Amino acid sequence: MTGTRKTAGQGFTFLEVLVAALLLTIVSTAAFASWSLSGRVSMAKRVTEMCAFVGTSEIERLKAETYNALPDSTVYSWYDQQGGYINVAQTSTAPTNAAYAAKTIISTVAPLPATVTTRDLLQLQVTVSTASNVSNTSASVKWTCQTLITFDGI
Repeated sequence: MTGTRKTAGQGFTFLEVLVAALLLTIVSTAAFASWSLSGRVSMAKRVTEMCAFVGTSEIERLKAETYNALPDSTVYSWYDQQGGYINVAQTSTAPTNAAYAAKTIISTVAPLPATVTTRDLLQLQVTVSTASNVSNTSASVKWTCQTLITFDGI
């Protein structure tokens, strides 16, 4: 192979390689940062969707109860990470496997006169948060819903 010599114009210079490495570093850093952000956003979305599911399940569970068995009070219910109901005593202390807390306020809509002994209309107000943060601060509440139920049905 005689006569094939490298000239000054062939190949990459050290400066060109350095600039290419710098550009690759900047682009890859931005890509990894956006990947991390998308993971956090999807987790927050999952928590919000699960809280909406838990809240709807809680309303449906209470609507399935006997109307007269619903007391005018605050009821705490607990749900696991997959949204399954945890059947425990009604307490504001979370069981160990609880991931979501549903705080339901059951109240009579209109004040009853002293002569009336029945409640014809109840309001259910469900507030769902993560089980580790049951307080009612606006930062901890993930989902809220209200509905009315009557003695003969919805």
